[in-house]
Order: sequence, then C-alpha cells, then structure tokens
Amino acid sequence: MKKLNKILLMFIMLLIPLSILGCSKQEKPSDTFNKFKQSLTKKDYKTLYSLLDDKSKSYITEKDFTDKYDSIYKSLDSDNIIITAKDLSQADKSKDSTINIPFDLSMDSSFGKLDIKDYNLSLIKSSDKKDKDNLWKIQWSEKLIFPQMEKGEKVKIQRITAARGELTDRSQTKLAYNDKVASLGIHPRKFLPSKDSSIQLLASTLDLSVDFINAKIKGAENKLDEFIPLVDVSLNEKDKLQKAISIPGVKYLEKSSRVYNGGEAIGSLIGYVAPITSEELEKNKGNGYGNSSYIGKAGLEQIFEKRLKGEDGLKLYISRKVNDKDTEVIITKKDAVAGENIQLSIDLTLQQKAYTEMSGQKGAASAINPKTGEVLALVSSPSYDPNIFVTYKTNTIKSKLDSSWKDMSDNRFNNSYAPGSIFKLVTASIGLNNKIINPDEALDIKGTSWQKDSSWGGKQITTTVDPGKPVNLRDALIYSHNIYFAQQALKIGKDKFIEGAKAFGIGEDFPFAYPMSKNQLANDNNIKNEELLADTGYGQGELLITPLQAAFLYSPVVNDGNIMTPVLELNDKNKGKVWKEGAIKKENISILKDDLVAVVNSPSATANLAKINGVNIGGKTGTAELKTSQNDTTGKENSWFVGMNVDNPKIVVSMIMEDAKSIGGTKYLVPKVKNILSYSIGS
Repeated sequence: MKKLNKILLMFIMLLIPLSILGCSKQEKPSDTFNKFKQSLTKKDYKTLYSLLDDKSKSYITEKDFTDKYDSIYKSLDSDNIIITAKDLSQADKSKDSTINIPFDLSMDSSFGKLDIKDYNLSLIKSSDKKDKDNLWKIQWSEKLIFPQMEKGEKVKIQRITAARGELTDRSQTKLAYNDKVASLGIHPRKFLPSKDSSIQLLASTLDLSVDFINAKIKGAENKLDEFIPLVDVSLNEKDKLQKAISIPGVKYLEKSSRVYNGGEAIGSLIGYVAPITSEELEKNKGNGYGNSSYIGKAGLEQIFEKRLKGEDGLKLYISRKVNDKDTEVIITKKDAVAGENIQLSIDLTLQQKAYTEMSGQKGAASAINPKTGEVLALVSSPSYDPNIFVTYKTNTIKSKLDSSWKDMSDNRFNNSYAPGSIFKLVTASIGLNNKIINPDEALDIKGTSWQKDSSWGGKQITTTVDPGKPVNLRDALIYSHNIYFAQQALKIGKDKFIEGAKAFGIGEDFPFAYPMSKNQLANDNNIKNEELLADTGYGQGELLITPLQAAFLYSPVVNDGNIMTPVLELNDKNKGKVWKEGAIKKENISILKDDLVAVVNSPSATANLAKINGVNIGGKTGTAELKTSQNDTTGKENSWFVGMNVDNPKIVVSMIMEDAKSIGGTKYLVPKVKNILSYSIGS
C-alpha cells in the first residue's frame, strides 16, 4: 500500500509541472495587445483582422477593414508607427471578462511627426475552450482608427501648403517669389455657340495649336456652367490676356503661383520649380512632400530647396453631420511653417547687363566684389526664362526648346574650362613670390616656337607674336608670350609651381554655396613631366577652372594679395573673410597691378579694347586652344577676358565665350566686358 501511495505521489508531482506549463500557455490580455501592436506597426492589416471577435467580423468584412486602414495610412504616408500602452500590468491582473487597455499612438508622416492620444483597445475573453491560445479578442470599432471617429464617418486630410521662401537680390528686388498668375479658360455655355471660330482665334492669340485646345475642352458640352482651365498665363502679359478674354466665353481666374523676375538673365542661376514626380516623392519620403507638392528642379531653387520649401501644415479631421449640417471634428492640426527668405549678393541689373552683352553667344560671365567676396553676377548664355515652367509654353517656345534646350540648360558658369593666357597672372605671381622671376629681367627669345631640347621630340611651344626684342614680365603679359611663361614655369619647377597654385585655390574644393565643377592644375593635380609643366605655365595643359574662379584669381591684385571667401548671400557669415591669405605677396602686388594696367593701356594688346578714359582698368585676355594634336589647325578656341578697376576697386569681371574664333575671339569679347565695367563703376 505504501508503495502504491509513493507511486501516486510521484505521478501527481509529475502532473503539476505539466499543469503549470499548460496554464502558462494561456494567453494574457498583454499578449493580445502586443499582437495588435505588432500587426499595426507592420501594417499587417490581415493579421490584425484575425484578432477581431466574431461580432466585429460580422460588422466589417476583411476587405473593407484592410482597405480602410490602407487608404488612411497611405494618405498620411505613415511610417515608424509607435504604440504605447499606459498600463499593461493592470490588464493582466484583471479578473474581468472585458478589459480596456488605454494607449497612445505616434507616427512619422508626410506632415512630420503626429501624436494621437486617448485610444482604448477593448478586449473580450473568448468563451470557446478551443481559443486558449487566443483567449482574448479585439472588439473593433472606428475609434481604433482615430478615437474621435464614429460609425460611417470618413477621415479627411487637408494639406496646408507652406509659403515657399523667396529669393531676392542685394537690393531686395524679387527674383523668385509667390504671387498670382492668370488661369485662363472657358465658360462652355458662352464659348461653344461659336466654337470653331473662337478656337481658331484663341489658338492664334495664345500661340497654341487648335488640337491642344480641342483636347482641353473635350466634353465641355456636359459641363456648360463649369470653368474649364486651359493654360496659366503671366499677369504681366496684359495685352495677350485682354485679347483672349475679348473672345466670348473666355475668362481667367487668378491663382497662386511661383513667379520669376529677370527673364533669361536669371534662368540658369535661379532655376525653377515644378510638380514633384513619383520618383522624387519616393526619394524624399519623410521630408514633408505630398503628391501635389512642387519641388526645385534646377538652380538655386534646387540647391536651396530645404531652406525654401518650408513645412506644409496638416488638418486631419472627420466630416460629421450634426443637425443636418456639415461639421469638422479635428483629430490633429499642424500649422504650416513658411520657408526661409534668402537675400542674394547678386545685383539683378548687373546680371541683366552681363547677359545682354553676351548676345546669346555660348559662354559665361561672372562679377565679384574683390574686397568682400560677394558674387555680384553669375551668367550663363544662352539661358531660359524660368516663367515658362510655371505658366505655359507657346508653340514658338516649344520649338525653341526642342532645338536649343541642350544649349539653354547647360549651366556654363558652372562648367570648367582651360583658362589659356588669363592664367599667366598666376604663373607670374608664383615666380615673383619665389623670387625666381625678376620682373626687369628680359629673356632673349627668338621666333615664335621653342622647345627645351630634343628630348621633347616634336613638342613645340608656340606664341603668336615675336616682338623682335628680349622680353621682360610686362612685355610677356602685353604680348601674351607663351614661350616666356613656359620657360619661367620650368625655372619655378614642379613642386613650387604646385604649391604656388594651391595658394590661389587651384585644385581645391571651391567654398561656394552653388556647387561648382571640379577645378584642377592637372589630372590628379600631378604635373607628370616638363612638357606639361611648360604648357601649364601659359594656361594650357590639363588646367581647368570655372569662370567664377577666374574672377577670384585676379582679385588679390586689388585686395592686398588676399582672396576672399566667395559668398552668394548678403548676410553670409563668411562675408569679408579671407579664404587664401597672401596668394600674392605684398611686395609684388604693385608690380602685377601696374603690368595689368599696362596690358589694357597698350595699343598692341587686344585688352586695349577695354580701356576707359579716366579710369585705370587692369586685365588680361586669354585664348584656350582645344586641339586634338599640336598640328591641329581646325580646333576650336575659347576666348577669355578678366578685367577690373584698380583704383578704389569695386568689381572684377570675367567672361568666356566658347568657340569664339569665327566672331572675332577676344576682339569681340573684350568690349563686352568693358561695357559691364563701365556700367558698374558709372563711367
């Protein structure tokens, strides 16, 4: 008997852990809450639906359930959903068959972070013994979408568009700003009676095709008293608008729009905005954009996008009928935050003057204040009027874009070019700073071609003018003597030349708000042999600089030898800060300044065309040859000129024209720069 009792006792002891283990598998309210949490945060709405009790499932089908959640959460572009229970431990301790678990929800959305409080997850204990692993079921209602929501109500989302920041020039003249355009369209009841003749007249007035207008008004007979928009037109085109609305049934409404001031002169610099694409929306997910957002596509509109765009606001609400009247129940609201206004250092009138002077030729111009580093003009030619992207494109403009968009959209002030002879100033500075060039020493160079020795093979350095006498530094600059500067570069030597070029910022990142193309002294900034060093000395070889950098290379001549940090904003904290100190040593400044003035004043120099009576102008021309070989006689030539006023210096102007040989090269270009200088200094 005792033995039997022992066996029974052992058997009972074995059953106890199994019983405990069995009980431990029974689901607690917190387990169901965590399943709910996991399903919703993963947007796994089907799994979430499976947690509902039978009554809830009879109330809403799985498809309606998943579609409702999917639609709302996608509209919000929700991400990083976080659900926080207020007290789960109390729920597990409760003996009730129905339990409420309070929780809060937060999510990232296209409107920023949203916090929604005061949810309740209602759980009911299942009476089905088979449900021991899913003991607690969710009693669902619309309040689990948003706490304020009732049966049959719809959630609405209103995006409150933030005012985009505006771009102004140094005088607060608006360049890119928010204003109105005319949304031009038709009133069908008045327009359709004389449809064919009216379409012909409207097409002619707007410079559009008849087919375009017909496509726009298709089905208008079914919308007789609706306004059917056709195109947006600038309010400045008063004559066009007046002529259009004189046609029966044609009218316009004013609508908000981005507007640009400055025409083609500002196109490449300012850029434009346009509706965001699906690819851009995906790329900028979580940055506050929606399907109807506009985004900077080019120029400063794109570069300053984050600062200009602002933060759109949100009104998330429920549309509810109260006493047969529509009311709004606000779930959450977020005010829009306007974008930042940015005042540029650009002078619009100077920008337009420079663009006009370029006469549509391919090239670029820049102007700077050498004392402050302020960039006064950045011009690319040819360019485009940004307004064509926020209004409409006429047939004439479409044709022009089709044939010339590649040239118009090529931002040439951002391109890198071989500098040619304008680089001779840098070579002269390096030689003087290292006491290798004696400005008074004349090199006895005969003829117009030269090579160091036979080790160069067929390589020859050529120059255009043989003055018939030994050449000193000033002569070499006046005659733009390539051989002189090639020989001096060899005397300076590779290492000192590279070091001296760095003092001008050559081969370094250019510290400017508008990203610039790479500049370099040579490929990998390594001068690989003597022939390349000689070529680099007179501005050829593998040298590359931007038109803006060209202006800054000349600025130390009129700024105590220093190069200022380039700035594009008037209130930039770097304004007036030195970027490269002592690029030209103080004892050499007057030598180079006087020589550059002599270049302009010399009747035998092309730069003489920049001479302004009563004003000391210094400068240097350059021709960069783009040859496939030394014997290439058909290669293109880019023409350069950098000019500045040297007494009470206010401005340095650089200009390049591509393939300018056929229009006169520097003889065509230099007077253009002269006109810009005269305009700026008031002479």
